[in-house]
Amino acid sequence: MYVGQINTSSVPRGIAMAKVNVSGYGNGLRAEFNPDPIEGLYTTNASAPLGVQAGLRQLYEFGLYSHCAYVNATAGICSNVTAATRFTPYDAITSDMAANYSQETDSILMDFTFRNSAYLGEQSKAAYYLILLATICAALALVTGVLRHTVAFLLSSSLSVLGSFLLLVGAALWTVIINKAASLNSASVPFNGERIPLGIITSVGPGLYMTWVRSESIHLRFNSSCIVFPVVAPTEDDPASTQKLRDYDHDMQRAVNNDDEQGLYDSNGLYLLIRRMTK
Repeated sequence: MYVGQINTSSVPRGIAMAKVNVSGYGNGLRAEFNPDPIEGLYTTNASAPLGVQAGLRQLYEFGLYSHCAYVNATAGICSNVTAATRFTPYDAITSDMAANYSQETDSILMDFTFRNSAYLGEQSKAAYYLILLATICAALALVTGVLRHTVAFLLSSSLSVLGSFLLLVGAALWTVIINKAASLNSASVPFNGERIPLGIITSVGPGLYMTWVRSESIHLRFNSSCIVFPVVAPTEDDPASTQKLRDYDHDMQRAVNNDDEQGLYDSNGLYLLIRRMTK
C-alpha cells in the first residue's frame, strides 16, 4: 500500500489508491472543438516529464506518496515522492495538456467534484495521516502484544482497536473522494446530434482494497484475542461453578509455585478478570 506508485517497477505499479483513465478523452474533446481537429493532446513518450504540458498520458494512477502516468500498461513516469501527497487528478491531467486544451477542459468540468482540487486534496491528505497513525498503532500493538503482562495485553488490545478505527476512517475517506470524483464517469458531450461519453473514468485502485482488508484483519485479530467465557457467580446452590473457580485457583497457584511465567500470563491475566466479574 505504501509503495504504490513510487516508481514504475512491477510491484509499485500494481498498487494504487485511485486510477483515472483518460484514453477516451480525445474523442470527448473533439466534440467540443468540432470541426477543428485535436492534435498534440497525447504523448507517446513514456519518459516525458509531468506537469510541463508535454502531453496527456493514457492512464494516471495515484498512491499515498506520488502519482504515475502511463502511455500504456507498463511504460510511464512518476512524480516526486512526497509524504501526504494530495489526490488532485484534475491538476495532474491539465498540467500535461497544452494551454488551449486545459482551458477547454476547465470549462467542461466546471460543475464536477473532479475539478475541486482543494476538496479532494484536503480529504486525501487527512486520510493519509489517519492511515499513517493506524500503522503506528498496529506496530506498537505488535510490540506490546509479545510482553507477558496483563497491562501490556490490555495496551496492545487498545492500540489494535484504535488502529483499526483510524484505518477504517482513512479508507472511508478515500472511498468517498473517489466516488465523488467518479461522478464524472457518466458525463457526456453533444456531437453530431447525439451525446458521446466525455471519456474520463475514475476508479478504485488495488491499494484501497488492501486498506479495507487490512482494517478488517486488525479488527479480526483483536476479536480473536478476546475470548469470552460464560461465567456464573458461585453460589451455595451451584457447586459446579464453585468447583470450577477452585480449579482456577489451583492452576494459578501451581503456576506461581513452578515460577511458570507463561502460565502466570495465561492463567493470572484471564483469571483476575473472571474473579472481578464474579465478586
